[in-house]
Amino acid sequence: MAILDMREATFCGRKTSVAPVTIALNESERDDLVCESAFAAAVAARLAAGIVKCTTGVVFVGGFDPKIQPVQAKRLIGFVSHVGPRTITNAAAYFAYRAALWELDRPSSIEHGKALMKRFDGLPSGESIALAGALLHQPLLLVLDRPDRLLRDAAQEAAPNAALLAVYGPGEMPAKRPNADLAIAGAMQ
Repeated sequence: MAILDMREATFCGRKTSVAPVTIALNESERDDLVCESAFAAAVAARLAAGIVKCTTGVVFVGGFDPKIQPVQAKRLIGFVSHVGPRTITNAAAYFAYRAALWELDRPSSIEHGKALMKRFDGLPSGESIALAGALLHQPLLLVLDRPDRLLRDAAQEAAPNAALLAVYGPGEMPAKRPNADLAIAGAMQ
């Protein structure tokens, strides 16, 4: 069974709509989805994360329909917004909030979040906090809304068993780093 199964999922708002998205991801699979606009990318990421309900089509996360079983579906998802990371400044407070949201032990979640952040050396602070917060409950699906290459790489390395979907607008997907760059980056740590 696919961790993420989107079939012809669309969103129609008052002023805009998102074209149908069909994608299936199993455990540890990675995919990049490029949409027709940055707005469509943001909505498609939120459709995959169960934050926005699809107008037509279906979305299943781990077999759960976020429209009908939102709690069960969202427990399987880690989501990092394109906008939010710049505004998160207090790591301990954010991890405490996420711990309460997922009914996790607060002190151990704060420590776990701080340990995760140490792995994300090189990411801006807000992105590091947001990614660590998204990973606290060990999601099966990680959805990234228009991440830069560093954030996507950090997410992939930190959650190797989770399905990962990175969603971009046109021209937003960063070029992949050559293997030589990866070796140099690893040697510098």
